[in-house]
Amino acid sequence: MHPATRRRSPPASALPSPRCCLIPSKGRDRIMARAPRSPSAEPAGTSFPAWRTARRIIGHEQAIGTLHAAAASGRMPHAWLFAGPQGVGKASLACAWARSLLARQATAMGAQEGKGTADFSLAAEHDSGPGLFDDEKVTPPSRSEGGQEDEDFFALSADHPVFRQVAAGSHPDLLILDPEEMSAGEGGRARATRQIRVEDVRRIHRFYAHTASSEGWRITLIDEAEAMNLSAANALLKILEEPPARGLLILVSHQPGRLLPTIRSRCRTLVFQPLTLSDMHDFLAEEAPECDAPTRDAAARLAEGAPGRALNLLRNDGLTLYRELLGLLADENVASGLQARARFIEQVAGDPERHRLVLDLWRDLHARLVRFAVSPPAGKEEGPLPEEAVLLERWCCRSSPDEWIERWERTGRLIEQAERLYLDRKQVLWTLFAEDGLPGVEPHRS
Repeated sequence: MHPATRRRSPPASALPSPRCCLIPSKGRDRIMARAPRSPSAEPAGTSFPAWRTARRIIGHEQAIGTLHAAAASGRMPHAWLFAGPQGVGKASLACAWARSLLARQATAMGAQEGKGTADFSLAAEHDSGPGLFDDEKVTPPSRSEGGQEDEDFFALSADHPVFRQVAAGSHPDLLILDPEEMSAGEGGRARATRQIRVEDVRRIHRFYAHTASSEGWRITLIDEAEAMNLSAANALLKILEEPPARGLLILVSHQPGRLLPTIRSRCRTLVFQPLTLSDMHDFLAEEAPECDAPTRDAAARLAEGAPGRALNLLRNDGLTLYRELLGLLADENVASGLQARARFIEQVAGDPERHRLVLDLWRDLHARLVRFAVSPPAGKEEGPLPEEAVLLERWCCRSSPDEWIERWERTGRLIEQAERLYLDRKQVLWTLFAEDGLPGVEPHRS
């Protein structure tokens, strides 16, 4: 049996704690309190996942222009795949786009107050008509333009009924499947895994069987679509093979290669690229002015172009955690090393958010190690932290690139299982230390 023994059911401490999150993109730090079913019933202090309430997004003008063009053409693809690294804003943009579609169709049908009463041609099969976010037909902006068109995705006021319904997950024409949210279970009973199950996908069948409340789009948004198990993926494939009228399906995936090829081939794919380091610096200077420039720079480099992850690092003391982890991995003294690692594991395992952050940092460290081992930099290349560069150089001298690639794959599988199956947090950390050559501990070999 693997040393990271699976628990039959996750304890309450293993579940995300409800806490406020202001990250304007889909990152790790988020609120998992169940949303009220009606905006009017929101208790004081209720908060929602940040990607459902984002009011802006950084970059991605090409993806935004593609959505504008598809909406303005009157021939909307029935399924979209938003693919790219975690934390770059895929779910934020998907939710803002769905929110705008629902608000526009509600206005056009006279269900909500809004600008004008033009026919909502986007739901009909016309070749021309009003744009999605303006009264005039729009053309896709170039990456050099961006600007006003980009803002239209997020122009809906936070006080608008549609905005509040989408944030709460209570809009009748929007179904959101979020494995992290669903892992909390119904009635407070937590699931044993974070998989999207076949019964979850069957909710989409029932959802599309009903007529839209405003005779417009019925939209399904599946976050972390790679979390679908095989039965769920096959059930979704049946929907894609026979798409419902006025049904729109948006898949958000950090690892699109894990989706069935037949699912990917039936979706219009938008690829989201990481932001440039310059854009990250500008973003963090605006969003985290309380941090000094060197701290923001280190967070930007560690996040590798994902603004949500960078803010998560800054707001959860991620840099301090990472420096401590690097120091432990560099310590080869058997006695003191074991004691220090034991203290670190006790500290991290008791906090689900910090544990998840450490796993992310560990996975990224191995990815950079593989790149370093396979293609060493020709000159002096500045990394996220000086301590990391020293460790990578030392490690690369000990094993061949093939061995590091194999270790990277094992580490990735273990971390994936830890997140998906709620493995014992302490055992996961001890196993990771063992895999990285902890003196006095034999690594597990499956």
